[in-house]
Amino acid sequence: MEALRLANSAFAVDLYKQLCEKEPADNILFSPICLSTSLSLAQVGAKGDTADEIGQVLHFENVKDVPFGFQTVTSDVNKLSSFYSLKLIKRLYVEKSLNLSTEFISSTKRPYAKEMETVDFKDKLEETKGQINNSIKELTDGHFENILADNSVNDQTKILVVNAAYFVGKWMKKFPESETKECPFRINQTDTKPVQMMNMEATFCMGHIDGVNCKIIELPFQNKHLSMLILLPKDVEDGPTGLEQAVLRSA
Repeated sequence: MEALRLANSAFAVDLYKQLCEKEPADNILFSPICLSTSLSLAQVGAKGDTADEIGQVLHFENVKDVPFGFQTVTSDVNKLSSFYSLKLIKRLYVEKSLNLSTEFISSTKRPYAKEMETVDFKDKLEETKGQINNSIKELTDGHFENILADNSVNDQTKILVVNAAYFVGKWMKKFPESETKECPFRINQTDTKPVQMMNMEATFCMGHIDGVNCKIIELPFQNKHLSMLILLPKDVEDGPTGLEQAVLRSA
C-alpha cells in the first residue's frame, strides 16, 4: 500500500501543476484518489501503448496488483462512520455490442465486479443515460442528480468511466455563527478587501513548514479521523502564488 500511496501523491502533484498552469488565477478543487482509481479501472481495458501511458501518468512503475490495491483503498474510504459521510464511487460502463476479450473479463471479474456494467448506448441512449444518472444519484445519497451532461455521451460511445466523491462531516470545534464578522483580508502589502470571516477562540495543532515559509493549522472533524489542513503564507507580497510554487518545489 505504501507504493500505491507514493504513486498517488506523485500523480496529485503532477495534476496540480497542470491545473495551476491552465487556470493560474482560479480556485482549484479536485480529488486525486478519485481520478486515479477511475483511470486504473480504464487501464484494465487498455492495451499496449495506451495502458503503458496510463501507468506512467499514474506512476504505477513500482506498484504491484493495482486493482486490488485500489479496492482496498475504496473499501477503507467507504467504511460507515457515525461521525461523517465519505464516499468514493467509480463505475465503468461498456457498450454491449463491444466484443470484450476473455483477458479483460477475467481481469475485471474479481476486483471490479461491482464497478463494471454492460449498457446499450447504441439503441437506448437516453434510457441508458437516465439509468446511469439514477444509479450515481442513489450511490451518492442524492448528492449527484445528473452527473452526465446533455452531450457527454452519444450512440457511438463504447466505454464510459464515471467517478464521484463527496464528504459531509461536522467540525470537532464548530465556529459560532454569531462570531462571523466583516474583517479586512490582506491581498498584498498595501491593499485589503472586506470579507466575512469566521472567528473562534480554541486550541489547535499549529506549526511551521521549513523551506515553504508558511504556517500550517489543523482543523479536525469529529473523532479526529479526518481533518482539514490550512497553509498560510508568511510573505504577504508573494501570497498564495509564492506558497504554491514553494509547495510544488518541495513535493
